[in-house]
Amino acid sequence: MICALFFVFFSSSNTKTNAEAPAVSMQDGYQVVTIQVKKDGFYPSKIEVKAGVPVKLNFVKNTSFTCITSVDSDELGFDLYLKKGENYTTLDHLSPGSYPFDCGMYMYHGTITVVA
Repeated sequence: MICALFFVFFSSSNTKTNAEAPAVSMQDGYQVVTIQVKKDGFYPSKIEVKAGVPVKLNFVKNTSFTCITSVDSDELGFDLYLKKGENYTTLDHLSPGSYPFDCGMYMYHGTITVVA
């Protein structure tokens, strides 16, 4: 019985849903991007936003079953400790290009592409 519960729990935590699709919305003049933080990485890990519009990244960590405790990007100038729940960082004045971000241990990666 216990084995069955563990199987259901861990198999359902890896299931991909439509909620993992890039969720970019406009709110108060910002492009708001929701990124799920899971035990095996960031979803989506490839994000596309428009240049000239400020961005709010929301890293949502719904589980403690992950070694991902922070996310950073040297190129974008942020280093964010991830608590359980929503974790926002704001990016202003992005120039077109691709910018990597990583978990604190550099095991999981993502890319933010800014298009003109």
